[in-house]
Amino acid sequence: MAVEAQITGNGSFAGSSAALTDYSALEDATPLDPSKNTGGVGQINFTVVDKPDAGVSTLSLMNDTVVLVDGSNGTTTGTVSGVSVSDGIATVQGDSRLGLLLATRTAQPKNDTIANIFTYYLSLAGIDSGLVIDSLYKTTTVAVQGWTGVIWDNIRQFATARGAEVALVSNNIVLRPIRGRTAINKRNITEQINVQKANLARTIEVNYYNNTYSTNGFAYPKNGVWTEETQVYQVDAGQTLSVNLPIDASLESVIQPTCVSFVPRYGAQSVYSVIGQDGLPIPPSQWLNNGGSLTVSVGEDTKSLDIVIVGASTTQSPYRIAVASSASDTYSSLRINGRGTFFDMQTLTLPTGAANSETAQIVGTTIDNPYISTLDQAYTRGLPAAASYGGYQQTIAISTVGINRTTDNGSAAYPTFAQFNAGGLSYNGNTTPSWVGKTFDNFTTTWSGQTFNQFAAYYYSFVANSFENQAFGNVAGARVPYRNGIYRVGSATITPLQVSYTADLDTLFSDFNDAWVVGYWDLPQGGGAKAPFTFDDFTNVQANRTFNDFNMTPLWRTYNGYYAPKQS
Repeated sequence: MAVEAQITGNGSFAGSSAALTDYSALEDATPLDPSKNTGGVGQINFTVVDKPDAGVSTLSLMNDTVVLVDGSNGTTTGTVSGVSVSDGIATVQGDSRLGLLLATRTAQPKNDTIANIFTYYLSLAGIDSGLVIDSLYKTTTVAVQGWTGVIWDNIRQFATARGAEVALVSNNIVLRPIRGRTAINKRNITEQINVQKANLARTIEVNYYNNTYSTNGFAYPKNGVWTEETQVYQVDAGQTLSVNLPIDASLESVIQPTCVSFVPRYGAQSVYSVIGQDGLPIPPSQWLNNGGSLTVSVGEDTKSLDIVIVGASTTQSPYRIAVASSASDTYSSLRINGRGTFFDMQTLTLPTGAANSETAQIVGTTIDNPYISTLDQAYTRGLPAAASYGGYQQTIAISTVGINRTTDNGSAAYPTFAQFNAGGLSYNGNTTPSWVGKTFDNFTTTWSGQTFNQFAAYYYSFVANSFENQAFGNVAGARVPYRNGIYRVGSATITPLQVSYTADLDTLFSDFNDAWVVGYWDLPQGGGAKAPFTFDDFTNVQANRTFNDFNMTPLWRTYNGYYAPKQS
């Protein structure tokens, strides 16, 4: 299949396609480490021959939709964000479809499934189709805070906190678990491995928020618990006082407080009472009939309250929103309840393992991701950050002629007849039927009036986004076996001739266990029979190696003087 850019819009290639000789597509993975501000939306760049005589300037490609098609790597979609023309050649830059999420919006707090929250965030950018969400995220309900900010920044934080990654695969925005794919290089052009000492620190900190959702929660004071520090607000007759009050909640709405004669120190909901200059209570009817009022609304950031107090026009001012239980004991009477996500931020301190003698830095970083809710999440998501401040950072940079393609000619891997017969292929909520026991008459009835090409396109849609058929969107985030470790691709650039990527060491205990199971290695025991490996075997193999050596090459094995990576 030719490499081409299909343009929809007002540019000089509108409604048609332009054959390309060169392009580059950049994609980033959602980070595992929440302390890293990595993981961009991706870009598309290509060159075409300028056609100023076509009646429409090439410059009119701006904001057009572009579909980049490469038979070897699949398809990817974006929007043109820049055009420059030099010597008859137009260089076109574009953001991937994820670039729509660079807009600034305000989101409401939610208590819903991960899938529905993700869909809601996308809808803020007008995206309501072309979504593929792993079934894992369609049943788990979570509470999240509201926010005002860049949509992509919040989606990236949300995904990282949930152990998920976001990718653009073909024209589909995908939410899927991390570490779900293993990439196999075809033929490497260049290889580079780098080890650098980290920015060492003794600890890192992770904030976790204990997010809970309530339809009638205590917004002010916190948890409905009055303290001596709770401020008493005061106004003169006819004065208007406006206050923006930060709260430990993210609200959709508030219950307007009612003026009452008396408010106890604890337990009251959405009420307030007023006292005059003599400390005596002002009857609610007197306060209200003379223009006194107190109104509350949710702040723009959803995490504050806008309070407006107007003093009554009588001679008993100044007025205080309070209760005077005695001449010397006055406490705030304002209580506000609301609907939304309530939080109680706590901080977990994680040791990095760096020796005190190696660094004077106590805290390397403080991770503040409002989607990290529980202590368990704080531990799980904080560990990659702790590791990055505790020792060495190991990365690889690879350029290869292809990745995970079944053939060199770029032909797609269609479903087999066996898969067609058995059915059960699923994609985006659809599942193919089983044809076991069915006749050709049944098939003809089902596909009456449709062509072979329509049938082929229908069945291909169920595997179009598989790693074998779609490199675009599937390289970043993939895990790559290299030498004596497993690495996770953080950033990749795909061109017609090669795939180049950088990857961080990401070897897990499960990878180590896989490398030591019976059958992967020839370690004769008792007449050549293979036996389960023991700690003694491991100790013998690792003789004279330090823990640091092991950390650098975690899957390294040796037997009779040779070493090799895990064999698949």
